[in-house]
Amino acid sequence: MVRPAQPTPNQRVWNSNLDLVVPRFHTPSVYFYRRPDTATNFFDAEVLKEALGRALVPFYPMAGRLARDEDGRIEIDCNGAGVLFVVAETSSSIDDFGDFAPTMELKQLIPAVVYTDDVSGYPLLVLQVTHFKCGGTSLGVGMQHHVADGASGLHFINSWSDIARGLDIAVPPFIDRSLLRARDPPSPTFPHIEYQPSPPMNGQPPRQRPLPRSNPHTRRYRASNHSSGSPNPASTLLKSKPLKSYLTGSYALAAGHVWRCAKRPPVPPRRASLTKL
Repeated sequence: MVRPAQPTPNQRVWNSNLDLVVPRFHTPSVYFYRRPDTATNFFDAEVLKEALGRALVPFYPMAGRLARDEDGRIEIDCNGAGVLFVVAETSSSIDDFGDFAPTMELKQLIPAVVYTDDVSGYPLLVLQVTHFKCGGTSLGVGMQHHVADGASGLHFINSWSDIARGLDIAVPPFIDRSLLRARDPPSPTFPHIEYQPSPPMNGQPPRQRPLPRSNPHTRRYRASNHSSGSPNPASTLLKSKPLKSYLTGSYALAAGHVWRCAKRPPVPPRRASLTKL
């Protein structure tokens, strides 16, 4: 386990509803690097571990664990328990993976996480550096989706890389997620008519804006260029085919069913208010 190099805030990070939509799993990703001919200390484990501990100071939720508040809502306990860092070697080559299509062999490059009912029983970030016989290296990352999404996860990886190369973090992380918290009590400022109750049937109908007065015009159009004495080909075709051969689309059937249900007089229960559709 690699823990933050300095003391970090011991607090709880609130998760928004967007964070809780995704199930509890670690998003897998594997990065492959071929060793340059002139490279020295290529993917040195000690350098990576030291840089990882320094990166966990500003990104301290990565070193925490999941927890539940008094209402059972999942949040992040920033207790500094650390992230899992594994160094492995293999007799395989990077070229053995071909076009890097997802396979079971690729899963071996990422540490496995055993999920239990205890949400605080596993790290939020697992890392594995695998050295191949060809000299290349892979970095397997399993990142819990509650702690970071795709963009913020790449932000952490790039910041870790900058620290390992002796650079400073370009953009510090923003930890506070309370901007996405709903107001309590709710105080909506926009009239969402789709959430407003339907008007009662036994009350006065809402006043509607009168329609503008228009000047009517009468026009006549001929439906067919055939004379009254000659047979109409369209009429003859309709009479020759039974009505059951007419195919009705699913949209027309659904619309007709909804219309019949809407026009059917409702049977109101006792002591209930009547509403309009």
